[in-house]
Amino acid sequence: MSSLLKVLLVGPAGSGKSLLANFMHGSLEKKKIKEIQPALEKSERSPTVGARILELERDTAGGVSIQLWDVSGDHQYEGVWPAMQIGAHAVIILYDCDKKEQESEAQVWYEYFVELNKYSKINPRYQCMVVRQRGLGGNEGKENKASGAMFAAPEPEGKLAGVGHQCCLDVTAGSGTDRTSYDNFELCFKKLLEQTIHHMDDGENTSTETKK
Repeated sequence: MSSLLKVLLVGPAGSGKSLLANFMHGSLEKKKIKEIQPALEKSERSPTVGARILELERDTAGGVSIQLWDVSGDHQYEGVWPAMQIGAHAVIILYDCDKKEQESEAQVWYEYFVELNKYSKINPRYQCMVVRQRGLGGNEGKENKASGAMFAAPEPEGKLAGVGHQCCLDVTAGSGTDRTSYDNFELCFKKLLEQTIHHMDDGENTSTETKK
């Protein structure tokens, strides 16, 4: 089994991938949404160029290290996406549920990085997670009035509906759910890691480099 677990974070441009990656890395994990508005604004001004690689600290079976690839949603970098697919073990697809067009775009990302991935075998039932978010892309004006309650994002349609791991993440200003919602995301992410590592143990995830 590999000692490194490579996780791709993909989705439409402006969906909040870089901010989520910062949460996952821990640099923004303990801050409230009102304290990270400058980071939101900065992330909007400075989209990820190509990809950004972060090392995550999580307790995993066998001490497997986790490498998160924050992949730019800008199609000008599409030429390097195949290289990013090589050796991938899991895929997280993020989109803004308040932007209807992003769900359609997310379907395309699923097809490219999961269904049609020629370089890594990703089982959508165990090694893929769909995150329907609100607030990470700068939609802080839409508030969830049910303070302390998880928001109910529309269920994904099409191929995304068949993905095994599904998660809602709400960090809108005034929602009162940013901490609870992120904890829920962490639980989903932990399950994704556990099942991915299990499939790595079974030898079910093999890149084309290994097959040669």
